[in-house]
Amino acid sequence: MFLFPKNLEISNPELVAIVQVVHARVEKFLKYPLHIHYTDHSIEHSIRILEVISNMLDETSVCLSDVEKYILVCAALLHDIGMQTPCFSGKTFLSTDDLEEIRKNHHLYSEKMIILKSQKEIDRYLEGLSC
Repeated sequence: MFLFPKNLEISNPELVAIVQVVHARVEKFLKYPLHIHYTDHSIEHSIRILEVISNMLDETSVCLSDVEKYILVCAALLHDIGMQTPCFSGKTFLSTDDLEEIRKNHHLYSEKMIILKSQKEIDRYLEGLSC
């Protein structure tokens, strides 16, 4: 279960539930990295980023809404999923060039994966609607 830093706690139970699902899925997704020789891009890395953000907020008088906290927390949790890009999942061996490609462009892979997943969720929702 994901524990929010104190100043990033969200009171809206629906948003909290979504964050818990995002955390669980990202944690599972990043569990077996393609890039074992690179720096840590696990869920623990994302949690450390949230701790840094929390410390920065402590040093300011910024007050975030639940929606702003939700966006910030989800962004921190999801930002490195591109390090597990499926573009290379069919390969039995990743060359140094492959690993460098992943590292260099993981932010673009993250973006693409989030957008594609969002579109699939929206499409699935729309399929259930009738005119």
